[in-house]
Amino acid sequence: MRALLANIRRAQEKHKAILARTLHDDISQKLTALSIELSLLQRRLGSHPESAKVGELVELSSQASASVRQLSNGLRSKVLDAFGLMAALKHECQQAALLCERSVEFLCDAGDPKMEASVADEVFGLFQEALALAMRSSPSGKIKVTVSTPEDCLRFSLDCPRFLVTGDPLGWLDVRERALSLNGKATLQKSKRGSGLLVLEMPLKKPDPTQS
Repeated sequence: MRALLANIRRAQEKHKAILARTLHDDISQKLTALSIELSLLQRRLGSHPESAKVGELVELSSQASASVRQLSNGLRSKVLDAFGLMAALKHECQQAALLCERSVEFLCDAGDPKMEASVADEVFGLFQEALALAMRSSPSGKIKVTVSTPEDCLRFSLDCPRFLVTGDPLGWLDVRERALSLNGKATLQKSKRGSGLLVLEMPLKKPDPTQS
């Protein structure tokens, strides 16, 4: 069952990548072209009464283009493709802080681990889910994200002022299952200062099937 769920998630990630590419390469470019054409039309109209209406359409098309870009980035991180996993994780924290208007600190003492692109996609998806769960379960205060690679293990630690898993048990279950599908684990701990810790740990080396 766990292997089946992992295959389903891989298929979902592949479909999301295709959809994000379509939004970015097709729809977003068409909206940009439309905005340019409307801007040129507004200039030609000059002081004509309809110029203001065209200006409103320019603004609407620009907003639509921005929404499509945001949707595309939500489906598939362009930063992940261009700059790697750690840069994508940092960018995700920055975006979460802006959207939720709260402080999200990102600390990393490691470079990009060696892993296949498909695995990096799954790890990034797991982090997105864990961060969203932390934001929902700890509705106020600063969230501190620490990434490290101790002993061939990729470790994420999300330090939250309060962590109320009881408010989203299905979200917590999904995070645990996604971590297990990567041969890792998700645990809830307490920090030294008493805050909640959501810890994700995934091995960087695949288990040897001959040593079971």
